[in-house]
Amino acid sequence: MRAVTGPRVQLLCVDASPRLLVFGSSIGSVYVFERRARGGAALPAAADAPNATDVASPVASFLSSDGTLPEDGNLKFLERFMVETFAGGSATRPVTRARLDERRARVALAFDDGEVVVTSFRDPLSNDALESSSGRYVAGIPNGHKGARVTSMAWSGSGDALISGDDAGAVSVVRLDGPDAGARTVRFD
Repeated sequence: MRAVTGPRVQLLCVDASPRLLVFGSSIGSVYVFERRARGGAALPAAADAPNATDVASPVASFLSSDGTLPEDGNLKFLERFMVETFAGGSATRPVTRARLDERRARVALAFDDGEVVVTSFRDPLSNDALESSSGRYVAGIPNGHKGARVTSMAWSGSGDALISGDDAGAVSVVRLDGPDAGARTVRFD
């Protein structure tokens, strides 16, 4: 972990699936790690693996016995990527929330200004040479949470929608597929 952090780069958020971990950083980049078995072998992919919030204490399963992140062994660094935003450039703002959708090799990210972005990344188990580059913008909510802190994000059971909420009382839904694709925001006063 020391190889990706330092005085300029701090890891601010994490989300985990049974197979992958994603970390958001203070400089807007995302780090993807593969969880490894104690002997170093890759964990098998589960097509219908639950999200980290559905697994009892997902973080505890990859921490060292003293409660710190391991330097080697239980995690394998896969890639670092910059995130494309709604405006088209690379994000350089802190990533404050992450929600992984391993089944579709994408991650929802919230930035410190309230923008929410869904971005794709290369699936480490895919052999598809034509797969797009990581960090590509898929969908987002550029203004739904503007000026607020996103406090929660969750994927729908089918993975076709992302629900997010903030500390100002706004709830947004991004439908990624089908005729209802698009973003909607509701504010509660």
